[in-house]
Amino acid sequence: MKAVLIENGSVRFAETEDPQLGDEQLLVKVAGAGLNAADLMQAAGSYPPPPGIREDIPGLEFAGTVVAQGSRVPGDMLGKRVMGVTAGAAQAELLAVHHSSAIAVPDRIGLVEAGGIPEAYITAYDALFTQGGLALGERVLVRGASGGVGSAAVAMAVLAGAETLGTSRSEQGRAYLESMGAKAIDPDDVLGNGPFDVVLELIGGMQFHSCLSELRSRGRIVIIGVGQGSRVDLDLRLLMMKRATVRASTLRPRSQGEKGEISREFSERILPHLASGALKPNLQRSYPAEEAPRAYADFATLPKQGKLVLAF
Repeated sequence: MKAVLIENGSVRFAETEDPQLGDEQLLVKVAGAGLNAADLMQAAGSYPPPPGIREDIPGLEFAGTVVAQGSRVPGDMLGKRVMGVTAGAAQAELLAVHHSSAIAVPDRIGLVEAGGIPEAYITAYDALFTQGGLALGERVLVRGASGGVGSAAVAMAVLAGAETLGTSRSEQGRAYLESMGAKAIDPDDVLGNGPFDVVLELIGGMQFHSCLSELRSRGRIVIIGVGQGSRVDLDLRLLMMKRATVRASTLRPRSQGEKGEISREFSERILPHLASGALKPNLQRSYPAEEAPRAYADFATLPKQGKLVLAF
């Protein structure tokens, strides 16, 4: 098969060996695989995959067609259109993945654009609702909202009836957020726009104190990204006075059991809205897989307005 391969801090599209199929796994012919910040970090050597996952093939999400299945996979999955999250190696023509991670792709959604759904929507769903407990009528701030995970969070928060604000530094990004029904603000304008019941932190850095200042009493901050810095000066008295909860989460290192459970919950609660069109894939651009180096360069430099996806 061909795959995106990491070599000396960069990526290329080249031949490599096919994956081995386990008894509880599906072999998926990949049609689309989204790009994520973790892929760039892995290519740079700063975010290795968990043990047992190939280190030289990036990719945390996929969509495609099942072409083979292991002996212990329940039911007949051959020919099914599936998508899901995985711990790595998704940016390849073939992927072996545990059957519990497979989520049906709605008929109305193409497989390439579906390749940008799982990591963004599952991560955002878990952070907003499972970790953050977002409820109808609450106010939520999504920091770094115009990227893949952020825009998925905005879409789901708006659909859930939350008053939703999102930050973006670019005018295009703020217009994109407004088009989804959110109030868009510059990241430096958090102060004065609260109070917030939930803050979804996707970029980290020095604005943490502003978010805490604008948090409602008993509010929740959920940290799932620290691209602009992982260290902050935390006022513990303010945290105590707010009676705030600060949580942090990442999806990649979780056990297969946890990933299977969240995939099942996502299938029950969010997939019907994707199937109906109430939620849509947040695809910004797709690239032929052989243009992976250009896609990686664009991911690092383009203003974010959704997901970048490799097409196989």
